[in-house]
Amino acid sequence: MFAKPAKASTRKGQDKFFGAPEKKTLDAAFVALQKKVDATIAAAINKDEMLKSYFKTRFSLSSGDRPHMMKF
Repeated sequence: MFAKPAKASTRKGQDKFFGAPEKKTLDAAFVALQKKVDATIAAAINKDEMLKSYFKTRFSLSSGDRPHMMKF
């Protein structure tokens, strides 16, 4: 349900010979389901101020950080 649709692989220069590949659109049922899920999650996040600010922060590592030593 949450996987992206499979993408057809093309070799370099192949679209010049065969033409540009067709752009695929998502199924309307998938889009409606995703909007429903997103609305539910957004409502839960907006209820808690700390959770809302947590998702707004950007994750980054400094020069002295050791990701292999971090515990979450």
